[in-house]
Amino acid sequence: MPEPYLLCVGRLAPYKGQDILLRVLARNKWKERKLHVSFFGQGVNHESLEFLAARLGIENVSFEGHTSDVIGIWKNHHALILGSRAEGMPLALVEAMMCGRPGIVTNVGGNAELIEDRVTGFLAGPVEESLDAALEDAWIRRHELREMGQLASTRIRELISANPAQEFAYRLVQIADELAQTRPKVRSHSGVSDSKSST
Repeated sequence: MPEPYLLCVGRLAPYKGQDILLRVLARNKWKERKLHVSFFGQGVNHESLEFLAARLGIENVSFEGHTSDVIGIWKNHHALILGSRAEGMPLALVEAMMCGRPGIVTNVGGNAELIEDRVTGFLAGPVEESLDAALEDAWIRRHELREMGQLASTRIRELISANPAQEFAYRLVQIADELAQTRPKVRSHSGVSDSKSST
């Protein structure tokens, strides 16, 4: 396969752990391998992360800024990588899986709810050694990333609707119908049953 291109997308902020990822990439084995990591996003750590990459002598990374073209960026990247110290349910991981890409992510927040380790992606602890080990596993299995991405695409559609707003609205209508059917009937002053209270 061609040189693996990994994507790290999200706010450039301390809790996202891009500095952890950069220190992993500063290890000689990653500098020597044909691997590239693209950082997409903006945030308070932008300048410091670029400075850290330069100070560590990492040449196989690029900082691409913000983009709203989710589908477009995934055309040229093979997997997502996140070194997060903390997460909720990261939209970046959901988008990656929807686009048929596996994730190499830390086991924080909702990541483990979405990723099945070594099946639809790779789970790591939020520390350098663990992230390095997960990235090593992904490198060894780089020829399987496409297949893992296909499994990830199927899995995420089982967990999350492609149109959650529509599904939410439909569920609200269902609940309203169920409440209307179970509302107790009361008798009016005329003695006739009525679902409305008398006035």
